[in-house]
Amino acid sequence: MKIIYNKICLKSIQTKMAGIFLAQKIIFTNLYKRKKNILLIQGSMGIGKTIFVKGFAQKLGILRINSPSFNFFKIYNFNNNKLFHMDLFRFENNSKLVFLLEEVFEYLSIGDILLIESTYLNNEIEKLCDFKIEIKFLKYNSRLITIEQKNVEN
Repeated sequence: MKIIYNKICLKSIQTKMAGIFLAQKIIFTNLYKRKKNILLIQGSMGIGKTIFVKGFAQKLGILRINSPSFNFFKIYNFNNNKLFHMDLFRFENNSKLVFLLEEVFEYLSIGDILLIESTYLNNEIEKLCDFKIEIKFLKYNSRLITIEQKNVEN
């Protein structure tokens, strides 16, 4: 994994801009059109994962995003593709989770994006991801957002 973004955010608009940054990178390099895409966003409850997703989705032309915390996942359309937004908030069984993610992955088409919100880091899920986004609380309500991209050549 290579770090492509590592910034301290003081306001929610900066968190949203980090999401826009990642979507822009994926769209303008046409990365998403070549494969099924999996993104993992990890951080504690209330840290801003859904705000990040709102920025990401906004860049794709999706204007209304709600947290899927109590629905498990939601599907949105963009540019003849789909954004699958999942939240693993209430899911704890690792073996069943990996099986379920593999099932969801089968439903993805080339160009679709699966964005997974999680409150914990799961090595099995991380192995499947193209991008890992980690949001950590710092002092005084600031957050550190780190985005890593898998299989990047320097």
